Amino acid sequence: MGDDRRRAERHAVRLRVVCSDGRDFRPATMLDASMVGALIRLPAALEPGDAVELLPLGPSGEEVFSLPATVVRCVAAPDRPGRWHVGVEFGEVDETMRAWLSERLEEADRATSAPPLDPDPAPEDPGPRPDESIPHMRIRTRIDTKADFGKL
Repeated sequence: MGDDRRRAERHAVRLRVVCSDGRDFRPATMLDASMVGALIRLPAALEPGDAVELLPLGPSGEEVFSLPATVVRCVAAPDRPGRWHVGVEFGEVDETMRAWLSERLEEADRATSAPPLDPDPAPEDPGPRPDESIPHMRIRTRIDTKADFGKL
């Protein structure tokens, strides 16, 4: 979508949201937004025309409200393998939603000197994998002692 087709000014943001397409709830990152739409990064592709709900998350991870939207485009994220950039157009936005969006866009404008932290950072290189042809290494790579056993 070229800038000439935009109906409203976009603002760079980094907001945690949950995206529901009626079948699944997926974690997503809102990368930019305006009062009429947004660009979100998702771990799954959606089809143009799909109806979705964006559930913005507050600072403690609580759901703020449900924002109806329609997918207008979806392309593979060039900077993140396995992620998709999904452009959405918001549906009916009530006063509560409009006020929340307006606050986030104003915060983004004030913070333009430093880029916002990305809640969905690119995966770090985990380094070389152990040689799984050795039996004890096969077992070791499948056990996460902290996750599987907790604090003993």
